[in-house]
Amino acid sequence: MSLLKHSLYVILLCICYIGVTAQSPPDFIIKQYTVDDGLPSNECHRILQDSLGYIWIATDRGLVRYDGYEFRTFGPEAGLRNSSIVDMSIHGSKIYVMTLYGDLYVVDYASLTILPYPWQRQIDKYKDLSRIYNFYFDSIGSVLIEIPGYGVLRIDGNGKSDLVLKKSGRGNYASMRHSHFEGIVIGGSAHTIESNSGDLWMVDGLDSFRINRKFGVHTKGLNRLYLLPQNRAVYSIRGMNYFVDENSVVCDSLHSGFTGVSDYSSGILHSHLEELGLLFSDSWTELKKSVSSHLISNESVTDFCIDREGAVWASTLRGGVYKLRQSDFSSEIGYRANGQYISAIDINEKDLYYVVNNRLVFRQNAEGVEKVFENIDTEISDIQYVEGVGLVIASRPPVIFGEDRKIVSLKDRVDGLDLEISPNTIKELAGLYHFITSRNIYTFDSALKRHISSTYLASSDFKGRPYDMVQHGSDDHLVATDFGLELYEKGVLDEVTIHGLRDSVRINSVLLFRDKCFLATQGEGLIVLRDDTVEMQLLESDGLVSNNLEGLHLSRKGGLYLLSKNGFSEISFAEDWSYDIRNFSVAHGLPSNEINDVVERNDTLYIATSNGIVTFDQNYRPAASSEVVIENMSGSGFVFKDRDRLKASTNNIKIEFKALDYSAEGDVSYEYRVNSTNWVKTKSTTVDFIDLSPDKYTFHVRSKNRDGIWGSSTVVNWSILKPVWSRWYAWLAYLILGGACVYWLYRRRIAQIKERAHVEEEIRNLEKSALQAQMSPHFIFNSLNSIQSFITSNQKEEAMSYLTNFAQLIRAYLKASVENEISLDEEVRLLDNYLSLERLRLDGRFEYSFSIDHDINVYDTMIPSMLIQPFVENAVVHGMKGMRTQGIIRVSIVKEDKGLSVLIEDNGHYSHEHKSDHTSYGSAITQKRLRHLHSQKSDMDIDTRVSEAGTAVSFTIPFAS
Repeated sequence: MSLLKHSLYVILLCICYIGVTAQSPPDFIIKQYTVDDGLPSNECHRILQDSLGYIWIATDRGLVRYDGYEFRTFGPEAGLRNSSIVDMSIHGSKIYVMTLYGDLYVVDYASLTILPYPWQRQIDKYKDLSRIYNFYFDSIGSVLIEIPGYGVLRIDGNGKSDLVLKKSGRGNYASMRHSHFEGIVIGGSAHTIESNSGDLWMVDGLDSFRINRKFGVHTKGLNRLYLLPQNRAVYSIRGMNYFVDENSVVCDSLHSGFTGVSDYSSGILHSHLEELGLLFSDSWTELKKSVSSHLISNESVTDFCIDREGAVWASTLRGGVYKLRQSDFSSEIGYRANGQYISAIDINEKDLYYVVNNRLVFRQNAEGVEKVFENIDTEISDIQYVEGVGLVIASRPPVIFGEDRKIVSLKDRVDGLDLEISPNTIKELAGLYHFITSRNIYTFDSALKRHISSTYLASSDFKGRPYDMVQHGSDDHLVATDFGLELYEKGVLDEVTIHGLRDSVRINSVLLFRDKCFLATQGEGLIVLRDDTVEMQLLESDGLVSNNLEGLHLSRKGGLYLLSKNGFSEISFAEDWSYDIRNFSVAHGLPSNEINDVVERNDTLYIATSNGIVTFDQNYRPAASSEVVIENMSGSGFVFKDRDRLKASTNNIKIEFKALDYSAEGDVSYEYRVNSTNWVKTKSTTVDFIDLSPDKYTFHVRSKNRDGIWGSSTVVNWSILKPVWSRWYAWLAYLILGGACVYWLYRRRIAQIKERAHVEEEIRNLEKSALQAQMSPHFIFNSLNSIQSFITSNQKEEAMSYLTNFAQLIRAYLKASVENEISLDEEVRLLDNYLSLERLRLDGRFEYSFSIDHDINVYDTMIPSMLIQPFVENAVVHGMKGMRTQGIIRVSIVKEDKGLSVLIEDNGHYSHEHKSDHTSYGSAITQKRLRHLHSQKSDMDIDTRVSEAGTAVSFTIPFAS
């Protein structure tokens, strides 16, 4: 018996939802998304849109976000311990999701972080008592969780919990997903309602209110409450539904339980399980009577939401997600023609005529649809309604469906016409009707009773085929052909030379608008002529839907429609001939992109396509442009935010953005610019800026919607700071440091000058000391004794020679004492003079020699005066003293990299006590002078080697720097 009841129940549901319909619902473009499109599962439980515009879907394989490009799934790796999501609700800037096992999570949808609900332990207390599925928020932000059989658990923002409307036994609860309700409940926002003994109770904030309505108690299934405008509500228990308004409560057991109810487009959307899908009722009355039209069939719809653009998103148990966007076109009329190839169409005040599959002609009006003509032998290429005559049908031969509903052949109706013409086009121009065939143009009067003229094109030079014609002057016409534009006058065709257009362009349609001629071409887009010159050409690159245009239609509102096999373009021209272009295709709701014909009545266009007829309201409001969302901004790997100030090294900027335009299916055009630079077009959702200089930057990005309209810009700002070394305080530090350096250099320079003066004074003192040491009284005394000895022994010549040399030596010493430097030649001559006097004084007991490197220019090489003399004197005084054999003194000077290497050698024999005293006081002074010359370097000492073979003293005189 229960099986029979269930069967009858299903039959009644089918009758209610399928057999009974009101008027047609809005035309929708329906798109289904499944695992093939990126969903992790086709089992979806909830769907909503956040304040940024993203679509969120609760599935049994994770939480999913959709941005119009891709589905992004959040599961265990994102922080969800269990990825089977059964319920979802948005509150503030957070999305709360509940898993199959009663775990609640908080999703910050701006930062994409997922955290466990902080008061989860309060929920865990009831997990073993009842299966937890649903939760809501009250008006003060407390979480309300249904605990079937126990009550409603309320948890406030501080984690304090209590069980409200506590039940001692099994209870039923109704829940709603709306945020505001007035009328049935006195004020407030209803979120959870209990059914108990026929009374409904509402829990809101810290209070509960009783609704003074009585309902029959139903203890089976999940309860929900849906609120509608005008103080209406649907209280749904599985198998039992209550429709509540201010005047009545209607109980209906035939409806399936609702999973969603919402007002929409002057009607009501509602969703159901049991594969009843998503439905539309035209009114509250129709909803209560179960009069609905299917939008989604054979699907169990678990939830739906309406996004901010008016599109409907529905989640299903097995079919994934559906998106329903209202079409820009209506298929309300011509329903029998839908799905059929419509080649031609025409209209009058009450009738619509159209050709199906080039063989059948139908008429449709308020009374219905009827077939008026059929020709299975030849194609019907065109139709045109002639007032007072009837419908002219371009078959072979042409026929007229008269006002008396009779069919008559044109050649039987016109006297003297017996030609079997097969027109491609019928044109009414200046009250005359022209039948254009592939090789002829036939002209008839306005009543189609008299044949005026015939032009046989094969008899002229014209070898092409005509397609269209327009009145040009009083007696001539412009004809569009596949070889260009022809002038038709008194039965003769003459080629029109068009300046600026290549020869032999196929022209499919021609019309005159204001003072210009418009040509629809094959491959060259729209050509606009002024006189015989191309004034304007519009192509796909300029925004047209196609370069191959099949026809033109100028509406009464002044819009120019360009027909093609890729949809159609609408061009609106301003007074200055500036223009706006909007393109329409199947993405806007056209049943096909192939447009065959267009006619107009009032402000409505009737469009014939290869897949049926649709209407288009010329008062169409363009789609709203979607705001571009900035998803991420990073610089050199560092994530930053709007108005951040970045370091100078963070100068490689990457910006990721998306326009949440779900109608574009990821095919969105963008423009961006930085500061006041030119707009840059792109299809990419990422832009990179490399090596930006320190400055302030403003980034603008916008998107173009399906109507070709650019939206407002999304703007973000950032600045890149100058390097630390280039900032004002760094410059101040540099100035202070520079001043300190200048002061230090000044002090150092003064110290150097003082030190140099001190050194020079010391050198002068040393030189004086050296002179004093060299001119020792002992030497002078010995020299004078030698002179006296020569005089006493009557050696006058020797005495005079010695005295002369002595005098020269004294003058040389005196000269050297006032000069810092002398040439090497003068130094050697001084030494030679000295050694010759000493040798004469010592009776020739030693010989001496000089060895000068040939690479040394003795005249240009300057050395400190009397620098070598003290060592030569040591060799004479100490080395030659007491010599029993012939003494030898050798002075060698060699050029090296660092200076002049000087070596003084003698073969004298020294007693032990003389060895340590070999370096005289004059030698010590000379050593100090050498150290000053070598910048106080300690490694420039005098090297003295004393041995049994004699003594060798060496040192280096540095080159002047």
